[in-house]
Amino acid sequence: MIWDLAYRSAAILAVFASASFADCPKRVDGVNGILLTRTQPFFSSLYKATATGLSESRVMVKGGATEEVSATYLHALAPQDRISAKNTVSLHYTEPVAALDDLPRTKVWQSAVSVFVGAVLAMEGTVTMTLIGTDEVSLGPCHYPVWKVEDRLVLGEDDGTYFLQYYAPELGLVVASIKMGADGKPINGVQCDTIEIGQD
Repeated sequence: MIWDLAYRSAAILAVFASASFADCPKRVDGVNGILLTRTQPFFSSLYKATATGLSESRVMVKGGATEEVSATYLHALAPQDRISAKNTVSLHYTEPVAALDDLPRTKVWQSAVSVFVGAVLAMEGTVTMTLIGTDEVSLGPCHYPVWKVEDRLVLGEDDGTYFLQYYAPELGLVVASIKMGADGKPINGVQCDTIEIGQD
């Protein structure tokens, strides 16, 4: 009888766990999209699929002021345009970004890149994405396997800093981004607390 109750309890817990897991978003879509949020300091990003990649609507609080930014991506690891109240910054790559999906096989992707502010060419350089491992990231009750990608954008003199991107292929999104110093220690970054389906 005791074992029967234990078995039933385990089965009930498994059902609830499955239901909870079923609520976790999968691939980002273009209708409602996926909303990532961080409580403190407040940060939210709503991602939607587009014909050419992704769009992002971001809201964040800096120094008590609210800032809104929109962005587009050719791939979650390859930002294209960043549009704020100050200006529009665009990145143009010479190599096809679809090859980023092959990182588990190739390990490294590199491209020359041109940076425009508005319509003016501001800088040129290279971007290198290196797969350095895999991990798992928790967003509330949801868990996602991620690629740990070293993202180095060199424009002129290289100061040694880079970003560590946590890319979840199941979502097609970067779910955490940490700026690293030349000594390999974190400087700052964004890691969200929750994930949910966006609203209409």
